[in-house]
Amino acid sequence: MHKDRGTIKWTSLMLPEHVEKLKHMWADEYDVNQPPLLDEQQLEDMNRICAQAYHNKTIVQVTAFDQHETKHFTGTITRINEQRQTFTITTPKENVMIPFSSIIHIE
Repeated sequence: MHKDRGTIKWTSLMLPEHVEKLKHMWADEYDVNQPPLLDEQQLEDMNRICAQAYHNKTIVQVTAFDQHETKHFTGTITRINEQRQTFTITTPKENVMIPFSSIIHIE
């Protein structure tokens, strides 16, 4: 069986500037200081779960990205503000307002 060298065989044909740009691109892809990109299906699922939890007053676990870190909240959704694009979750300790754009996961 022939063993392929993958992308290594092409690096000799690339300019050093291109190699450097690719290294930066790959580093940015795995940067934990940026929120992960969510596809349309994930956003729809989270929206559905959020609406059901609000109407049924069930407890949810929310993971949100805030200032280069992920935060976890467990509680009930007590308010949804569509104008501000936020919702309020009531935990045993506090009420937290979370922007829709910072939500990574909800269950």
